[in-house]
Formats: sequence, structure tokens, C-alpha cells
Amino acid sequence: MKEKKTNKTRNTKKMILLAVIAVVVIALVVFATIFLLTFKERQTEKLNEEKMNTYGFNKLYDNTSAKSTEKVTKSEAIKVMIGMLLDKADISDMATTETYSNEKWVVYAKDKNIVSNNEITAENETQGIAYIDVIRYLSKAKNTLLDETYGKVKDVKIKDMEAYSDVEQKAVRDLLANGIIKNTSTKLNGNKDITKGKLNELIINAYEKYNITDITGGVIETDENNLPSNKADYPYILKDIPKEIYEAQFTVDTVDKAKNPKEAYGLIKNKYAAIKSGVENYYKAILNVDYNTITEEGFKNQINDFIVGLYDDNTVKEYVEYVKSNKIQLAGKATVQLPIVYYNGFSYRARTKIEFEIKNSDTDKNILFMDIADTKYEGNTITCYADVALGLVFNNDNVYVNQKPLLNILLKDKNYGINLLESEGK
Repeated sequence: MKEKKTNKTRNTKKMILLAVIAVVVIALVVFATIFLLTFKERQTEKLNEEKMNTYGFNKLYDNTSAKSTEKVTKSEAIKVMIGMLLDKADISDMATTETYSNEKWVVYAKDKNIVSNNEITAENETQGIAYIDVIRYLSKAKNTLLDETYGKVKDVKIKDMEAYSDVEQKAVRDLLANGIIKNTSTKLNGNKDITKGKLNELIINAYEKYNITDITGGVIETDENNLPSNKADYPYILKDIPKEIYEAQFTVDTVDKAKNPKEAYGLIKNKYAAIKSGVENYYKAILNVDYNTITEEGFKNQINDFIVGLYDDNTVKEYVEYVKSNKIQLAGKATVQLPIVYYNGFSYRARTKIEFEIKNSDTDKNILFMDIADTKYEGNTITCYADVALGLVFNNDNVYVNQKPLLNILLKDKNYGINLLESEGK
């Protein structure tokens, strides 16, 4: 009898022990799941903070900080949103009224019917902003300013969709369809005020989705298999630029002052259009010469607007005479490889694809303006990449080419069929 009771007691203890173990295991699994989700969320927030800093959007916040845990005001959210969509840090030329901080951004949004007149005022502009309001404003703003159509999603997984008005639901579906917010089986909690973390996420997703960052119309590469090994050096990667061009080393003059393209982006992105125009127009002039029509005055007029610093008139005279005497005819173009623009510690450099055909020439040497003596070209068709030196002039929005021989700015360790002949006797 005692033995039966003892066995029963043992079995009870085992069951209790197993139950305790099961509870502990479940608790550990729940804790681990929450920890992993929180960790993943924090990693995403950190990445978005970094991108906000890279793109220069942190400067749109009133305190220039994109820290995820900080609060964001109504007018501040509008400023960051409009600034991102226009890729501008200032719109004084578009809206000048400002009796409170960020009012010109709010006025601009009201003028574009993105925000209604009574929604954001001098009395409430410093208050927090609800997530659903940001979603509604962003949907309207990107459709108005970028001329995008509204997206639609039939299978909405978000649990609290019925809590929102028809207009709000339309905005949610729009951003879901465009991948700006995620279609997950959780509550949107749209009526809660957001912190900068949520706004950062929306801003980055929209900026990259609509390629606002790239003036060339290129497509951002997202496939990890196609990204260069040094992807961390760039603000973004475009599909149409080969990996090896991204991976080619930078020219460095002063190491402690140098900035890679990602570090330089926030400082120079507002001059991307000027860089592209200046470099490509300069090379358009020197890659398209014809011995039948070239003149000293005409050639100088073609390059003067795109170069910084003075050059010797005799250099132009000698080149023009050389072109004529050797019956040189060239046809070509240059294409700046944005966003590969970096600072080498002394000057900005723009990686540029240079393509030209030697249509006629009695010589294979010193074909281009500014060539080093005895520069030899192999073949009639040349395609090469060079890091073109740029010149900036104080109080001038233009960007100029700092003239250097092509041979001196070609990417290192590349064979483009352009070489310097060794002097006799060496």
C-alpha cells in the first residue's frame, strides 16, 4: 500500500516538474521571440537613422537629429515629408510666409491640397502627429508632387482597418500597394502619435521606392547578389553601372580628409545635376572635334564655360594645329556615373564613363586635348572610366572640370588601350 502511495507521489512530482519545465520553456520561447523581434526592429531603426543621415534628411528635423525615439511635431513631419519628395532643404522660393517654425512648409502643403487649412495651425503645429495622418499626407503628397497614381490592395491583412475612414483606408491601401508600409497581420495603431522612428521608415521607403535620389532615371539595385563588395561606401547602387566600376579604388590625396560617396552624398547631392551637366558638356566639346571645322576661338568658346582656372592660349593653338595637320575627327560622349562622387581630400571626383570613336586620324598619339606627350591610343574605339576632378567656385552653383590629362585620371589597374610610350633609350 505504502509502495503504491510512494509511486503516486513520485508520478505527481514528475508531472509537476514537467509542467514547470514546459512553462519555463514556453516563457523562454516567448521571451526569445520578443527579444528577436525587438532586436530586429531596433536594427531596422538604426539602418533608417543612418540612411536619413546619409541622404541629409536628418537636417530637416528641427534639432537635426533622426534619432528614432525622439518625438516629432505636426509641422516638422510636413517639413521632412515635403523636403524628401522635392529633395530640397529649403523652399523659400516657393513659400515665404513664416510666423512659426516650419510654417512655409505647411503653407506649401496647404497650397497643394495635401493638408487642409484647419488641420495644422500656429496653435497646434508643435503637437504630436498621428500615424494615420502621416500616412494620409504622404499618400496625397507623393501622388500630387510625383504625379503617382493611387495603388490598391485587395487582401489587406492589417487587423484594425475598420477603425479608419474611407479616405484613410484609401491612403493605407496606396502605401501598402507601393511597399511603403508592410501588409502584416497586426494592428496599425494609426491613431497613436508617432516618434521619428516611424517617420524615418516612411521617408526612406518612399525615397527609395520612387528613386527620388537619382536624377539619371536609373533603377536602384536591391538584389544582394548584384551588389558590389563595397556597397557600404555608397548611398545607393544603380543597376546599370557594373559592379567592378563601383569596386574600383578611389584616388586619395589626403586620407584623414577623404570622404567616400556615401559620406560625401549629403554635402554634394544638391550639385549632382550641375556635376552631370558640367562634366558631360566639357567632354562633349573635347570628344567631338573635326579638323575640317575646328578653330581656336570656337574650341575655347566650347570649353570655357565648363572649366575652372586658366589655361595657356598657346596650348589651345598647338592642339588645334595638331588636329588639322593630323586630320583628326572624333565623335564621343561622357556619362557621369552617379552616385560615384567622392572627396579625395583635396577635390571632389566624379567617376565618368568616356566613350569615343577615332573616325579619322593620321596619328595614334595625343588624340585628346590636354594629353600628355606620347600618349598612344590602341584601336579606333575607346571606352574607359575616369575619376574627373571637379572645381567649385565660391558663391556659384555651377560645378567645373579641373582639367587634367585623361591618362592621369583613368581608373587604376585597368587596361583601356591608352598608354604612355616610353622614351627611346629606356
